[in-house]
Amino acid sequence: MSENSQIKISYSRPLLSVQDIVNYIDKGEKYLTDEVELKESNPMDYLGAIILNPPYQREYRSSIKEESMIIESILLNIPIPEVFLVQVPDSGCQVRNVMDGRHRLNAIYRFVKGKYKLQGLDIIAPKEKYNGYAFNDLVNEDKIKILTYKISALEFVPLEDENIERELFTRYNKATKPLEPQEIRYATYTSNTSLYVSSFVHKLVKQEKAPLYKAYNITDSRSKMQKVHQNIFTLLFILEYGLDVQYFNSTELADVYMKNKNDEFREKKENQQEILNTFTEFNNFVSQICEYEPHPFSIRLFEYKTGAGNYLFRTSISMFLAALFYYCEFTIDENFIEEFKSLVEIVHCEKDIYDNISTNSKLMAKAIINLYNTFQNRKTTFNNIRFKSEKINQLKTSIEKNKED
Repeated sequence: MSENSQIKISYSRPLLSVQDIVNYIDKGEKYLTDEVELKESNPMDYLGAIILNPPYQREYRSSIKEESMIIESILLNIPIPEVFLVQVPDSGCQVRNVMDGRHRLNAIYRFVKGKYKLQGLDIIAPKEKYNGYAFNDLVNEDKIKILTYKISALEFVPLEDENIERELFTRYNKATKPLEPQEIRYATYTSNTSLYVSSFVHKLVKQEKAPLYKAYNITDSRSKMQKVHQNIFTLLFILEYGLDVQYFNSTELADVYMKNKNDEFREKKENQQEILNTFTEFNNFVSQICEYEPHPFSIRLFEYKTGAGNYLFRTSISMFLAALFYYCEFTIDENFIEEFKSLVEIVHCEKDIYDNISTNSKLMAKAIINLYNTFQNRKTTFNNIRFKSEKINQLKTSIEKNKED
């Protein structure tokens, strides 16, 4: 190709049924395994073949629940995003590489081939009719609905060389940035509380000198990717409900909290003022701590280390402070800081407490209970920090119930 010649890229937009896609992928598997002589003697055997794994594609990592959601979308007739295919040069039979959409096509192919059973479906009804079912377990009506479902494909004619194909793939992935999980939650869940959190972060971004700016480690990437928003929803869950030992990470807490507020909003039952008052009180509490440690949600609070980046905000430590605020009563006066420092020393010195400061709510609950027990056994009197025994007992009960379940 001369330096002055233009690259010509042509494409079409066919609609492919799931049944056709499965057959084409079968042909693609055959194309990859057959010897060269067979391909040359019987090129029509591979007509329209789809190759799911061209060399530039990432390793396939979708979970069964994620795959199941694709099938659920088909059953509900929800449009699935367009897939990108590119014809392989000189194949003689329109063999096509998947440039984008591999996870979608793989999920469909694997299900129709009986490679997994549906799980985690929460929109389709009745759920019992689908969760735990393989393709062959479905009634004929649903099988037909799946096999006749059509997906739009953007199909490029053979490109001049594989480097151009890779360049197209790279440019497409650079141009279409996937939504962050928290952005998806904002697009899915609506509530006055969500609007408040957006406003809170938006205002905080402009207050570089405010203690909470450092406390929440407001950086350009953390705010744009809505990491700060997710952190706050996690804290709001704990500040309103306490620790729920059935949840294993902070992402679950943020998701559940936003969904709860969305449900309340839609049912016209959302009354966010009480939790927002609590959040304001919590931030006043955090601001007091900032007087001796500007990054109270970091490991610096306990280990007096220095550092930057993500080190300055640890989700687990922010959750621990929110849990302390929920399970303790603090008196903020001139003696507060000294007593809080003593509390921090106890946490750092007691290994069974410190090691359980985690984003796993069950481990966090154990840390709080261990700290409560340590308080009860020590002779030191704390006037500004008092545990709420009733809430601690509720937490102990929930841990015991979780063991039984």
